[in-house]
Amino acid sequence: MRLTKAVLRYKRTVQSLEKAPEFAEYWTDYPVKESRFSSHYYLRHWVGSQQKVLDVGRGEGHQAADMRELGNEVTGIDCVDAPKREAVMR
Repeated sequence: MRLTKAVLRYKRTVQSLEKAPEFAEYWTDYPVKESRFSSHYYLRHWVGSQQKVLDVGRGEGHQAADMRELGNEVTGIDCVDAPKREAVMR
């Protein structure tokens, strides 16, 4: 029973649904959605490259990093004081 609960806590942590302290190293703040037909997929295709992008609710800046790799200029705003990927934004 304890093993089953541990596996469930691990899976919820990996999926960024609930952060279990013993599996905190596997937590991602907000993963970029790579699957086709996700909101991030559409964003990458609609924005294209060489654009000015405002990332509202940027979190740690993972999506901004993707936009920057496509050649876009990204400005991000959020309540997170010091995002992990701050260097990719103005």
